[in-house]
Amino acid sequence: MSTPHDPRDPHSPGGNSPLGYHSAGPPLPPGQWPPPYDQPPPPPEGPVPGMHNPHRRPRRWRKIAKWTLIGAGVFILAGTVAGLVTGSQTSGHLAKPASHHGAPAAPSFSPSATTPAAPAPPKVRVHFVVTGTGIPSITYGSSSDNRSPQGGLGLLGDGVALPFRAGMAFRSSASYYSIDAQLEGGGDITCKIVVTAGPGYKPLTVSSGHASGQDNICSAQAAPAGTDSNGLPEWQSEN
Repeated sequence: MSTPHDPRDPHSPGGNSPLGYHSAGPPLPPGQWPPPYDQPPPPPEGPVPGMHNPHRRPRRWRKIAKWTLIGAGVFILAGTVAGLVTGSQTSGHLAKPASHHGAPAAPSFSPSATTPAAPAPPKVRVHFVVTGTGIPSITYGSSSDNRSPQGGLGLLGDGVALPFRAGMAFRSSASYYSIDAQLEGGGDITCKIVVTAGPGYKPLTVSSGHASGQDNICSAQAAPAGTDSNGLPEWQSEN
């Protein structure tokens, strides 16, 4: 018996050899070669130039360049902040002195920031008072300011009803303060000069006088004589 012919076997009579050895039979077209000869060649190993390889690790120099740039930026920023802080400390007036033992130094302050302002001196006023009976004409004031009120009473029309009270602000430039009250007709009067300095201070009578009978005059006069420990004027009676 003869052996059956197998066209897929290169060693079979009449088979088609891919290496160019031909048997007695007709050659097979390329599309009918037996496996694995009709399969495409396997892909080459390794990355193909021009194509992205997802399994390839990033290059180390890129990481090094990235962290180098970040470190340089942080260094520049730290230097800028340090310069601003140093400038603000050297330009102010409340800079802390250097400490030799490591303990924080207390801030320095000017005396005007801690010392309270001295209270304003009280307002001093000078009062003129006439009491008693009668209708006197009155003149009062300081060495630079004399006043004569017109009460419209008495024979001359300048008599003032009693009791009489008037006042003015104290001025240290005045050399004295005085009051004169002259009776028109009969009567008995007392005149005085009283100084006040507001709440907390008792009124102080610095000078006084007395008069009675026809046309007699009651006079009182006092002069400033320096100041006391509270800044208030001291007085000397000149009657």
